[in-house]
Amino acid sequence: MLSSVATYSHQLNVLLPMFAEYEKFPPLPDHIRGHLNKLGQLRNRLAHEGHIASGLTKIKVSNYICAAPFGLSYLHLLEIRIKQNRTS
Repeated sequence: MLSSVATYSHQLNVLLPMFAEYEKFPPLPDHIRGHLNKLGQLRNRLAHEGHIASGLTKIKVSNYICAAPFGLSYLHLLEIRIKQNRTS
């Protein structure tokens, strides 16, 4: 289901906050989620159109790229919380 129905955007913006709230886990900060959304959009433009429109700066790119490990760390911590809640 996650790969065929729920797009990356849906997983990031709908399912992840829903799981976090259910587990009583702090939400992913909006600015990190926003950077991850933008990174996904840029990836899609590059993959489907073959180029990315101008307007990117080193600061913007570094923010988008640095959001990725923060997002992964967040997912790891949420996974730990889910496992803890299932065993208690």
